[in-house]
Amino acid sequence: MTEGFGEAFGAVTVVNAIPAWRGAAIGVDLRVEVELRLRQPGDVEVRSTVRGESMRLGGELVEALLRILSDRFGVDAGLEVEIRSEIPAGVGLKSSSAVSNALAAAAADALGLGLGPLEVVRLGVEVSRLAGVTVTGAFDDACASMLGGLCVTDNRRLLLVRRMRVGGGLRAVMGVPREASGPDITRLDSVRDHVEAAYGLALEGDWRPAMLLNGVACASALGYPLEPVRLALQAGAESAGLSGKGPAVAAICQDPDTVAESWGRLEYEVIEAGVR
Repeated sequence: MTEGFGEAFGAVTVVNAIPAWRGAAIGVDLRVEVELRLRQPGDVEVRSTVRGESMRLGGELVEALLRILSDRFGVDAGLEVEIRSEIPAGVGLKSSSAVSNALAAAAADALGLGLGPLEVVRLGVEVSRLAGVTVTGAFDDACASMLGGLCVTDNRRLLLVRRMRVGGGLRAVMGVPREASGPDITRLDSVRDHVEAAYGLALEGDWRPAMLLNGVACASALGYPLEPVRLALQAGAESAGLSGKGPAVAAICQDPDTVAESWGRLEYEVIEAGVR
Protein backbone atom coordinates (compact mmCIF):
# COMPACT_ATOMS: atom_id res chain seq x y z
CA MET A 1 0.00 0.00 0.00
CA THR A 2 1.50 3.33 -1.08
CA GLU A 3 1.26 6.13 1.47
CA GLY A 4 1.89 9.86 1.44
CA PHE A 5 1.87 12.79 3.84
CA GLY A 6 1.20 16.46 3.24
CA GLU A 7 0.81 19.58 5.33
CA ALA A 8 -0.22 23.18 4.77
CA PHE A 9 -1.33 26.14 6.85
CA GLY A 10 -4.01 28.79 7.16
CA ALA A 11 -3.77 32.37 5.95
CA VAL A 12 -5.47 35.73 6.32
CA THR A 13 -6.49 38.13 3.58
CA VAL A 14 -4.57 41.25 2.69
CA VAL A 15 -6.35 41.82 -0.65
CA ASN A 16 -9.50 39.95 -1.68
CA ALA A 17 -9.03 38.47 -5.17
CA ILE A 18 -12.72 38.11 -6.01
CA PRO A 19 -13.31 41.59 -7.54
CA ALA A 20 -10.30 41.63 -9.89
CA TRP A 21 -8.69 38.15 -9.75
CA ARG A 22 -5.60 39.62 -8.12
CA GLY A 23 -5.04 39.19 -4.41
CA ALA A 24 -2.69 38.93 -1.48
CA ALA A 25 -2.58 36.94 1.74
CA ILE A 26 -0.31 36.28 4.72
CA GLY A 27 0.33 32.78 6.05
CA VAL A 28 -0.52 31.95 9.67
CA ASP A 29 0.52 29.03 11.83
CA LEU A 30 -2.71 27.00 11.82
CA ARG A 31 -1.83 23.56 10.48
CA VAL A 32 -3.57 21.02 8.25
CA GLU A 33 -2.13 17.51 7.98
CA VAL A 34 -3.19 14.86 5.49
CA GLU A 35 -2.28 11.18 5.51
CA LEU A 36 -3.19 9.41 2.28
CA ARG A 37 -3.10 5.78 1.18
CA LEU A 38 -3.75 4.45 -2.30
CA ARG A 39 -6.45 1.77 -2.43
CA GLN A 40 -8.29 -0.25 -5.05
CA PRO A 41 -10.26 1.78 -7.63
CA GLY A 42 -13.64 2.86 -6.30
CA ASP A 43 -12.62 2.36 -2.67
CA VAL A 44 -12.73 5.82 -1.09
CA GLU A 45 -12.75 6.65 2.62
CA VAL A 46 -12.32 10.12 4.13
CA ARG A 47 -11.96 10.79 7.86
CA SER A 48 -11.52 14.33 9.12
CA THR A 49 -11.26 16.30 12.31
CA VAL A 50 -11.34 20.07 12.74
CA ARG A 51 -9.75 21.34 15.93
CA GLY A 52 -10.12 17.90 17.47
CA GLU A 53 -13.80 17.46 16.58
CA SER A 54 -14.96 14.92 14.00
CA MET A 55 -16.43 16.76 11.01
CA ARG A 56 -17.29 16.05 7.40
CA LEU A 57 -14.56 17.87 5.53
CA GLY A 58 -12.80 17.51 2.20
CA GLY A 59 -14.95 14.84 0.54
CA GLU A 60 -15.51 16.90 -2.60
CA LEU A 61 -11.81 17.77 -2.70
CA VAL A 62 -10.81 14.10 -2.52
CA GLU A 63 -13.20 13.26 -5.37
CA ALA A 64 -11.73 16.08 -7.45
CA LEU A 65 -8.20 14.89 -6.68
CA LEU A 66 -9.09 11.39 -7.85
CA ARG A 67 -10.36 12.76 -11.18
CA ILE A 68 -7.17 14.75 -11.71
CA LEU A 69 -4.94 11.81 -10.80
CA SER A 70 -6.79 9.69 -13.35
CA ASP A 71 -6.98 12.26 -16.16
CA ARG A 72 -3.52 13.79 -15.85
CA PHE A 73 -1.34 11.10 -14.31
CA GLY A 74 -3.11 7.92 -15.44
CA VAL A 75 -3.54 6.73 -11.85
CA ASP A 76 -6.68 4.62 -11.45
CA ALA A 77 -7.03 4.21 -7.71
CA GLY A 78 -9.14 4.72 -4.64
CA LEU A 79 -7.99 6.68 -1.62
CA GLU A 80 -8.04 6.40 2.13
CA VAL A 81 -7.56 9.90 3.52
CA GLU A 82 -7.24 11.26 7.02
CA ILE A 83 -7.45 15.05 7.41
CA ARG A 84 -6.54 16.86 10.62
CA SER A 85 -7.14 20.61 10.60
CA GLU A 86 -6.60 23.38 13.13
CA ILE A 87 -8.47 25.88 10.91
CA PRO A 88 -12.17 26.65 11.47
CA ALA A 89 -13.98 25.72 8.26
CA GLY A 90 -15.89 28.12 6.05
CA VAL A 91 -15.13 31.39 7.85
CA GLY A 92 -12.50 33.01 5.60
CA LEU A 93 -9.31 31.59 7.13
CA LYS A 94 -8.40 29.56 4.02
CA SER A 95 -9.29 26.07 5.26
CA SER A 96 -10.22 24.83 1.76
CA SER A 97 -6.95 26.05 0.23
CA ALA A 98 -4.97 24.48 3.06
CA VAL A 99 -6.75 21.13 2.72
CA SER A 100 -6.33 21.18 -1.07
CA ASN A 101 -2.62 21.96 -0.67
CA ALA A 102 -2.12 19.20 1.88
CA LEU A 103 -4.03 16.70 -0.27
CA ALA A 104 -1.96 17.61 -3.32
CA ALA A 105 1.27 17.32 -1.33
CA ALA A 106 0.24 13.94 0.11
CA ALA A 107 -0.71 12.57 -3.31
CA ALA A 108 2.56 13.80 -4.83
CA ASP A 109 4.42 12.14 -1.96
CA ALA A 110 2.56 8.84 -2.35
CA LEU A 111 3.09 8.71 -6.11
CA GLY A 112 6.67 10.02 -6.09
CA LEU A 113 5.77 12.85 -8.47
CA GLY A 114 8.65 15.07 -7.35
CA LEU A 115 6.62 18.29 -7.44
CA GLY A 116 8.10 21.53 -6.11
CA PRO A 117 6.12 23.74 -3.71
CA LEU A 118 4.57 25.96 -6.41
CA GLU A 119 3.69 22.92 -8.51
CA VAL A 120 1.92 21.46 -5.46
CA VAL A 121 0.08 24.77 -5.00
CA ARG A 122 -1.08 24.77 -8.63
CA LEU A 123 -2.26 21.17 -8.30
CA GLY A 124 -4.15 22.13 -5.14
CA VAL A 125 -5.76 25.09 -6.91
CA GLU A 126 -6.89 22.76 -9.69
CA VAL A 127 -8.41 20.48 -7.06
CA SER A 128 -10.24 23.43 -5.45
CA ARG A 129 -11.57 24.68 -8.78
CA LEU A 130 -12.77 21.26 -9.89
CA ALA A 131 -14.48 20.76 -6.53
CA GLY A 132 -16.20 24.15 -6.85
CA VAL A 133 -15.05 25.47 -3.47
CA THR A 134 -13.49 28.68 -4.79
CA VAL A 135 -14.47 31.55 -7.08
CA THR A 136 -11.02 32.55 -8.37
CA GLY A 137 -8.97 29.45 -7.60
CA ALA A 138 -7.65 31.23 -4.51
CA PHE A 139 -4.05 31.09 -5.74
CA ASP A 140 -3.14 33.92 -3.33
CA ASP A 141 -4.50 31.97 -0.36
CA ALA A 142 -2.90 28.75 -1.55
CA CYS A 143 0.54 30.37 -1.95
CA ALA A 144 0.39 31.93 1.51
CA SER A 145 -0.82 28.61 2.92
CA MET A 146 2.07 26.63 1.47
CA LEU A 147 4.91 29.18 1.31
CA GLY A 148 4.20 31.56 4.18
CA GLY A 149 4.91 35.27 4.22
CA LEU A 150 3.05 37.86 2.19
CA CYS A 151 2.11 36.39 -1.20
CA VAL A 152 0.84 38.76 -3.91
CA THR A 153 -0.61 36.96 -6.92
CA ASP A 154 -2.37 37.10 -10.25
CA ASN A 155 -4.95 34.35 -9.79
CA ARG A 156 -6.09 34.22 -13.40
CA ARG A 157 -2.54 33.49 -14.59
CA LEU A 158 -1.55 31.45 -11.51
CA LEU A 159 1.41 33.78 -11.12
CA LEU A 160 3.17 34.57 -7.84
CA VAL A 161 4.02 38.21 -8.44
CA ARG A 162 5.75 38.96 -5.14
CA ARG A 163 6.58 37.15 -1.92
CA MET A 164 8.14 38.73 1.14
CA ARG A 165 8.63 37.88 4.77
CA VAL A 166 6.48 39.74 7.24
CA GLY A 167 8.24 41.26 10.28
CA GLY A 168 9.46 38.83 12.90
CA GLY A 169 7.55 38.37 16.13
CA LEU A 170 4.18 39.37 14.73
CA ARG A 171 1.07 37.40 15.68
CA ALA A 172 -2.32 36.99 14.04
CA VAL A 173 -5.48 37.32 16.11
CA MET A 174 -8.60 36.09 14.35
CA GLY A 175 -12.14 36.69 15.51
CA VAL A 176 -14.97 34.48 14.30
CA PRO A 177 -18.56 35.60 15.06
CA ARG A 178 -20.64 33.01 16.88
CA GLU A 179 -23.43 33.65 14.38
CA ALA A 180 -23.22 35.05 10.87
CA SER A 181 -25.21 34.69 7.67
CA GLY A 182 -23.65 34.00 4.27
CA PRO A 183 -22.72 37.15 2.32
CA ASP A 184 -23.74 38.15 -1.19
CA ILE A 185 -20.30 38.28 -2.81
CA THR A 186 -21.62 40.10 -5.89
CA ARG A 187 -21.59 43.21 -3.68
CA LEU A 188 -17.79 43.16 -3.83
CA ASP A 189 -18.00 44.55 -7.37
CA SER A 190 -18.97 47.91 -5.82
CA VAL A 191 -15.57 48.24 -4.10
CA ARG A 192 -13.38 46.98 -6.92
CA ASP A 193 -11.50 50.29 -7.25
CA HIS A 194 -10.67 50.26 -3.54
CA VAL A 195 -9.54 46.63 -3.68
CA GLU A 196 -7.35 47.33 -6.71
CA ALA A 197 -5.79 50.27 -4.85
CA ALA A 198 -5.08 47.90 -1.97
CA TYR A 199 -3.46 45.48 -4.40
CA GLY A 200 -1.13 48.22 -5.58
CA LEU A 201 -0.06 48.86 -2.01
CA ALA A 202 0.53 45.15 -1.37
CA LEU A 203 2.60 44.92 -4.53
CA GLU A 204 4.90 47.57 -3.05
CA GLY A 205 5.15 45.57 0.18
CA ASP A 206 2.90 47.99 2.08
CA TRP A 207 0.70 45.23 3.47
CA ARG A 208 -0.52 47.22 6.50
CA PRO A 209 -2.49 49.92 4.64
CA ALA A 210 -3.44 47.35 1.99
CA MET A 211 -5.02 45.03 4.56
CA LEU A 212 -6.87 47.89 6.23
CA LEU A 213 -8.18 49.44 3.00
CA ASN A 214 -9.28 46.08 1.61
CA GLY A 215 -10.75 44.96 4.94
CA VAL A 216 -12.83 48.07 5.48
CA ALA A 217 -14.02 48.17 1.86
CA CYS A 218 -15.02 44.50 1.74
CA ALA A 219 -16.65 44.50 5.18
CA SER A 220 -18.67 47.58 4.23
CA ALA A 221 -19.76 46.05 0.92
CA LEU A 222 -20.78 42.76 2.53
CA GLY A 223 -22.56 44.33 5.48
CA TYR A 224 -20.20 43.27 8.26
CA PRO A 225 -19.57 45.60 11.23
CA LEU A 226 -16.39 47.67 11.27
CA GLU A 227 -16.17 47.75 15.07
CA PRO A 228 -13.73 44.79 15.33
CA VAL A 229 -11.29 46.55 13.00
CA ARG A 230 -11.55 49.82 14.93
CA LEU A 231 -11.07 48.07 18.27
CA ALA A 232 -8.04 46.14 17.01
CA LEU A 233 -6.37 49.32 15.74
CA GLN A 234 -7.08 51.12 19.01
CA ALA A 235 -5.47 48.15 20.80
CA GLY A 236 -2.27 48.69 18.82
CA ALA A 237 -2.64 46.24 15.92
CA GLU A 238 -0.34 46.82 12.94
CA SER A 239 -3.36 46.28 10.67
CA ALA A 240 -6.73 44.55 10.61
CA GLY A 241 -9.54 43.69 8.25
CA LEU A 242 -12.05 41.18 7.00
CA SER A 243 -10.47 37.89 5.95
CA GLY A 244 -11.75 36.46 2.68
CA LYS A 245 -15.48 36.90 2.33
CA GLY A 246 -15.80 36.59 6.09
CA PRO A 247 -17.15 36.44 8.60
CA ALA A 248 -13.71 36.15 10.27
CA VAL A 249 -11.78 39.33 11.06
CA ALA A 250 -8.00 39.20 11.36
CA ALA A 251 -5.53 41.52 13.07
CA ILE A 252 -1.74 41.43 12.80
CA CYS A 253 -0.08 42.67 15.96
CA GLN A 254 2.76 42.54 18.46
CA ASP A 255 0.49 42.17 21.50
CA PRO A 256 -2.23 39.59 20.78
CA ASP A 257 -3.63 39.59 24.32
CA THR A 258 -4.48 43.28 24.13
CA VAL A 259 -6.23 42.85 20.78
CA ALA A 260 -8.11 39.79 22.04
CA GLU A 261 -9.22 41.71 25.14
CA SER A 262 -10.48 44.56 22.95
CA TRP A 263 -12.89 42.10 21.34
CA GLY A 264 -14.10 40.85 24.72
CA ARG A 265 -17.59 42.33 24.46
CA LEU A 266 -18.13 40.98 20.95
CA GLU A 267 -19.75 37.61 20.33
CA TYR A 268 -16.53 36.23 18.86
CA GLU A 269 -14.45 33.14 19.18
CA VAL A 270 -10.87 34.41 19.25
CA ILE A 271 -7.98 32.39 17.80
CA GLU A 272 -4.32 33.33 18.00
CA ALA A 273 -1.49 32.05 15.80
CA GLY A 274 1.99 33.03 14.69
CA VAL A 275 2.58 34.77 11.38
CA ARG A 276 4.58 32.48 9.11
